[in-house]
Amino acid sequence: MPGKMISLEVDSTESVDNVKKMIQQTEGIPIDQQRLFVQLEDGRRLRDYNIQNGSTLGMVAMEPIAKPKIQLFVKTLTGVIKLEMQASDTVQNVKMKIQEKRGGLCPTKQHLLYKGIQLCEHLTLSDYNMHDEAVLYLIIRPLIPRNESKIILAIEGGKTIELDVKKITDTVHSVKWMIQAVEGIPVNAQQMLFKGTFLKDNVPINDLWFGQPLNLSLKPQFNFDSKYIFVKTSTGKCISLEVQGWNSSYYVMKKIEATEGIRVIEQMLIFEGKQLRDDQSLDDYGIKHESTLELLLFQPNNYEVLMESFGTKKTIKLKLNVWDTVHKIKKLLQEIEAISPGNEYRLYFEGELLKNDDQMLADYNIQKGSKIIYFHAPI
Repeated sequence: MPGKMISLEVDSTESVDNVKKMIQQTEGIPIDQQRLFVQLEDGRRLRDYNIQNGSTLGMVAMEPIAKPKIQLFVKTLTGVIKLEMQASDTVQNVKMKIQEKRGGLCPTKQHLLYKGIQLCEHLTLSDYNMHDEAVLYLIIRPLIPRNESKIILAIEGGKTIELDVKKITDTVHSVKWMIQAVEGIPVNAQQMLFKGTFLKDNVPINDLWFGQPLNLSLKPQFNFDSKYIFVKTSTGKCISLEVQGWNSSYYVMKKIEATEGIRVIEQMLIFEGKQLRDDQSLDDYGIKHESTLELLLFQPNNYEVLMESFGTKKTIKLKLNVWDTVHKIKKLLQEIEAISPGNEYRLYFEGELLKNDDQMLADYNIQKGSKIIYFHAPI
């Protein structure tokens, strides 16, 4: 009777022999063929079950529970790679799968982005709250700016971003594709200008290179179908946004980040009970003027990080998570120590200066129990 469950009405004073007799009467299984076990709960102690020295425990090997798979869409400059993964898989596992599908593309050359964030190999998909049909972008270069081959893009509206490019092989089109990965503006909705002149997609970046860095302007194409939508948060707050039909779900989340300060990585948009895919437009979902979206928020679990003052050896324990930034740590320290704005903190982890305020703890592999050395000095 594998897998069958039976129900018996018994008294707490009933003997095991009598229970076996009841099973024999109802199921026809002889008493000498029965072995009764109690499933031990993980959090309980042996003495709770009166297990003593010399006691014998029986073990039944259970079939592993099938974990639900999630489908990932990995976008590249030339197409889309579809992968089936599990939430417990690491980013490194994803890169290995891509290597299998893309003819040996070395994982060390792969840079994966999700919601504009470059993913860390040691974290799992669940650490990033990835869901079924999550959209990733594969870029064969780091997006962290370096001194060589840097582009500075001024986006209409006052925002500026920096990108690393391969000036010999990259074109205007490949730069637009990177902007889509970082900012959520579709390639076909971008107009790029150099010194006031619109650039064609096939123009090599090297043709524009007359010095460091290269400054370009980006003007999103508007199709004048502006409308207002409402975004309702879990706290009941209602956010009004001016959008256009071509706006992707990710682009809308960037707008929410700009107006409400809620990072895109924390956001999940729902419309009529369905979670929106980052790369799909409002038109794709039939979202019209005055439609209401639901905003759900996700944050990873906090863990304790030890902060130690370089000079005094004073220690402070902070509750942080893998998405927290260097800037947030500095701000928390400033609040705790009541340091005036005329001072700035410098943080070191394993001898390395944490110099990029926008980098997250995950980027430096700062884990539970890690120790960060800090000191403050006049600016």
